[in-house]
Amino acid sequence: TTEIYTLSLHDALPICDAQLTGNSDVGEGDFYNYQPENYLVTPSERYNVFGQGKIELNSKTRLYAEVLYSNRRSEQLLAPTPLFTINSGLTVSADNVYNPFGRDFVDVRRRFVEAGNRLFTQDIDTYRVVLGLEGDFPDDWGRFSTWTWDFNFNFGRTQAVSTNGGQFIASRLQGAIGPSFFDANGVAQCGTPGNTIAGCVPLNLFGGAGTITQDMVDYISFTGIDRGFSEQRIFSLETGGEIFELWNRPASLAFGLQHRREAGGDQPDPITAIGDSTGNNRTATAGDYNESAFFGELNIPLLADLLGVQLFELQAQARIFDFDTFGTDFMWKLGAMWQVYDDVTLRATYSRAFRAPNVGELFQGASDSFPGVTDPCDSSLGRTPTATANCAADGIPDDLVTGQTQLRTIVGGNPALEPETANVLTAGLVWQPKFAPAFKGFSLTVDYFNIGIDNAIQPVSAPVILNNCYQKSGADRSNCDQIFRNANFLIVRIDDLQQNTGGTDTSGMDFALRYVRGTDIGRFGLNFDATWTHSYDQTQPDGTVVDGLNQYDLQLVFPSWRYNLTGQWAMSGVGAGFNVRYVQPIKECEDNNCVEGSPTRQVDANVTADIFASYAFSTSAGYTSIRAGINNIFDQEPPKIYNGFLANSDAANYDYLGRYFYVGLSHKL
Repeated sequence: TTEIYTLSLHDALPICDAQLTGNSDVGEGDFYNYQPENYLVTPSERYNVFGQGKIELNSKTRLYAEVLYSNRRSEQLLAPTPLFTINSGLTVSADNVYNPFGRDFVDVRRRFVEAGNRLFTQDIDTYRVVLGLEGDFPDDWGRFSTWTWDFNFNFGRTQAVSTNGGQFIASRLQGAIGPSFFDANGVAQCGTPGNTIAGCVPLNLFGGAGTITQDMVDYISFTGIDRGFSEQRIFSLETGGEIFELWNRPASLAFGLQHRREAGGDQPDPITAIGDSTGNNRTATAGDYNESAFFGELNIPLLADLLGVQLFELQAQARIFDFDTFGTDFMWKLGAMWQVYDDVTLRATYSRAFRAPNVGELFQGASDSFPGVTDPCDSSLGRTPTATANCAADGIPDDLVTGQTQLRTIVGGNPALEPETANVLTAGLVWQPKFAPAFKGFSLTVDYFNIGIDNAIQPVSAPVILNNCYQKSGADRSNCDQIFRNANFLIVRIDDLQQNTGGTDTSGMDFALRYVRGTDIGRFGLNFDATWTHSYDQTQPDGTVVDGLNQYDLQLVFPSWRYNLTGQWAMSGVGAGFNVRYVQPIKECEDNNCVEGSPTRQVDANVTADIFASYAFSTSAGYTSIRAGINNIFDQEPPKIYNGFLANSDAANYDYLGRYFYVGLSHKL
């Protein structure tokens, strides 16, 4: 027999209808459907204070310093808490006074509209201090008299206090949905007669909207306070200057030493840290690493003042480094610059680069995530023949129906990570026409880029783990040991820590146009920047290559074209200007799977515009500058991307704040 119970939920944020279905023969797989999360991002407040100064100690030595303090306070609203009892290991007792079905439920899903939206706030402080000594070598040191040196210490720290409200305490929730009874006064009590749970209020998960009372919400709710920080300390010593001359032009050398320490930590609230929250639980993060490095750069003018070669210069750079996390390695870069004549310059570089894993990637504590994936063994979704065979081999019933659209995944750091590596090729042209007065102040640059990243630092991802286990045959099956099921065969956890796997290949061209013109009514400037991306292919951990260009298939926007146009005017200390940004349309595919024949929709182009103005003046007290502006003056919203988790769009490419105003003041002594 099958019992069906329908419940409609409504609130300020759109919530779809929910349905409870129960199969009494199985006794599990009962759930409330709910719609995906929606963020409402509110404006933030930011305060910045910056100062810098320099003192001459003598004719060859100078002491300098920089100080920065910044504070940001912001908040976000998220849709009311959704409860998945199965993800928290909770069971609704058959003896709960609000359970009309007389049986246990292990997978009940309900969005708590009565508790209101979840609220997240951040209060973030950033400090930065730079202290340094710089100077020139003595005049009687011959060729080295042109050399300079710099010794400095750079300290930076960001610390944050974050609060989150609207989450529930799992242990209290279990008491509230466990056995309960009505006492002699007709008041519902948690527990059993003679063994009540003090302070507990039984919870009604089976009523309509409004049947969860404030007393019920108050008993299971908590507000968490998290604290985190990141810190950087850098000691640097560098020197450089001319070493000899070729073609009456100097060859130069620069080199130095650097020691860097990176540290970071995150301490979640106690309930989240012990895994007693129904939200995303996580353990503490804490760790640091040190790097010591030697670096150098050499520029040599090989040819000059010849027919077709006004200047041909070679550049070489190298950095040898030692990390206490993964050991010693080096990176390098070779480049050439060929100035054909005054108007035209050609340039090219080829480099071997790296990116070391950061503190979070190395030491992040185990954290809950709930990606939108389904169980390949769910018979209601249409198993493939391979999945059917693998699920049967693992003892999973042929008629399993889970109804799960998100699966709990444990993500976290990996101290054994190696750095990412990349091969980077660039080649370009600079044109600065000087044959006519009208072109004075005009320049055009065109640069080609080709970047290949290997050994990428990323999780394998829940979809790949599931596919590797269930959509491959025989010895090709893998990652199955990262999938955990309960006694009723429902997936309760997928382990997905950071790995070195996969990579990215991209190529394209950058264009930049500059034109500056002085007139009797002021100085005018026009800057136009554009990027044309020819390809953006990402190799997944299972070897699959995904084309991310012009389609939202990697959960980020990679359009073929994007532009930025800036115009400026200045005269007698007064300035004004505008800025326009454009991102071309892309397509979005159903389920983030842009295979041939999949349903698609167009994501609209996005255009935002800013205006700004400034006024600067000098007095006996120094130089003062006042600036103000309006960003996103037309209050353009980001385009709708239904698969985008954060407010159904892409925060990396579009403006979420809408129209906002700013004012700034700076003063130099």
